[in-house]
Amino acid sequence: MVGAGGNGSIFMTHLSRICQAWVKLGGSPFEIHLYDPDNVSEANLARQCFCESDIGLPKAVVLSHRLRAFFGVLVTPHAEQWSYQWGGSPDLVVGCVDNVKARRVMAKRWSKDRYYLDLGNSDNTGQVVLGGHGLKNVFEVFPQLKTARDKKDLPSCSMAESLYRQDLFINSTIATLGGQLLWKLLRHGGLNHHGYVVNLNEGLVLPIAVN
Repeated sequence: MVGAGGNGSIFMTHLSRICQAWVKLGGSPFEIHLYDPDNVSEANLARQCFCESDIGLPKAVVLSHRLRAFFGVLVTPHAEQWSYQWGGSPDLVVGCVDNVKARRVMAKRWSKDRYYLDLGNSDNTGQVVLGGHGLKNVFEVFPQLKTARDKKDLPSCSMAESLYRQDLFINSTIATLGGQLLWKLLRHGGLNHHGYVVNLNEGLVLPIAVN
């Protein structure tokens, strides 16, 4: 799991619920590694799963302790930037990063022989794409991302400013759809769609068909 911000902090809650339910159905517990180098700031409140007492603490550490206490799942925190040189061999990589460069690196490394679930959004639109094992990754579904450039927005310095930039519920919508996709794959062993396109302004959630 790479990224514990808007999408990542909410998705981690869903991932913990999935793990808890999976174990109750007789599955093996997940081994979850969470990477994020950032500390919680005031601007993160409301849109992300943090509270005022978390401000100044590492996001990865806060979430790992909280989810272990609440759901009983084992989350190993890494309060550092995920690196291409990381030598793990995961079954699933979830990317909740806010820059195209990092997504390119993860898609290149993981999306062929591993599942790579990419969650991304703008102010009130977003997409969820599960790639790998024959499924197209996010760059194959949206080839325009291959030449896209990251926006050089300054980080929000307050919660109010953050909410002006992004809708309050875009992250939770994207994270919930990502959780549903993963749960369907685990529970039923297959998918008839492997992603979603979301537009909250238009009230649209469109599936991305498997082809």
